[in-house]
Amino acid sequence: MPILLSHVGVLDATKQLQYNAILQVLQLTTAVCGAFAVEKIGRRPALLFGTSMFIIWWVIITSLMSFLPLEHAGDNTLGARLEMKTIHGSRAAIAMIFLFAMTYSFTYTPLQVLYPVECLSYETRAKGMGIYNLIVNIAALYNTYGIPVVVDKIGWKMYWIYVVWNICQVGYIWKL
Repeated sequence: MPILLSHVGVLDATKQLQYNAILQVLQLTTAVCGAFAVEKIGRRPALLFGTSMFIIWWVIITSLMSFLPLEHAGDNTLGARLEMKTIHGSRAAIAMIFLFAMTYSFTYTPLQVLYPVECLSYETRAKGMGIYNLIVNIAALYNTYGIPVVVDKIGWKMYWIYVVWNICQVGYIWKL
């Protein structure tokens, strides 16, 4: 989140902390709602809906990031318009980041442990959950330490990886 917020121009650590605090409350609320709704919606439709929405959110976020932050062109009218465009673009990007996080919390958070356990037979459940946890921790390691390096190297273009990955996931979930 701090990397995304830095890219949209929120550099103040206190402001980033405020955005994070608000986001955590929203994610908790949507995760609880998702946990109650998953029985009515169904697991596969929830995954398809959530992953499809991820594609939309990431395309919008990536598109907005490609324009941000704009350089301030001085104290002329053009500079003021560019700065206003940056402010509106930053707010829109933050809103899309929040929508992505809330979509994730509603659809994926309730299913992260529930779905693998239901898919595995009783005999293989312990080993399967061990492998699941190993893969999740490897992905978390990559996301924590690898993504910042990639973002530093190629910037906003890295977010297209998320778009492509989610398109592949929708195809995989659809074929299940």
